[in-house]
Amino acid sequence: IVPLLAVTFVRFAKLRAAKNIPGDARIKLTNEILNGVRIIKYYGWERPFTERINEIREEELGLLFHMNLTLVVIVMLITSIPFIMPIIIFFTYTKIDNQQLDITLAFTTLSLLGLVTTPVMMIPGFFQRCVLCMLIWNHCFVIVIVVVVVVAVFSTL
Repeated sequence: IVPLLAVTFVRFAKLRAAKNIPGDARIKLTNEILNGVRIIKYYGWERPFTERINEIREEELGLLFHMNLTLVVIVMLITSIPFIMPIIIFFTYTKIDNQQLDITLAFTTLSLLGLVTTPVMMIPGFFQRCVLCMLIWNHCFVIVIVVVVVVAVFSTL
């Protein structure tokens, strides 16, 4: 389950980064409209600008829909961990090791799995925070590069 969660978290991060592109474009176009509202009204360009904003919003909403679907899969996988973990362990014990499962071993295993369930369910949250940190780091890294370039340009003047 953990590799599947890792794949879905990476997909969620890519969708989140892709959602920022149309969102930024929509905000930029809205700012342009607000700054040039007199010219737009004078020439009657309200409809083309409104249609363009709506196209960008539709693209953004489509990405948001896919992000929410991915989030549903993530939540489903996280909540299924306590139920799938004993099944996988008992299957591995009985089929791969060719051992007989008796009642004392089964209940002992279930009680130990009950102790481990909470830490195991925290693993996906750790992955989510790691992916979020990577996204934030990428944005911060771009800002640092821009600042270094600006400082380098102004220091040569």
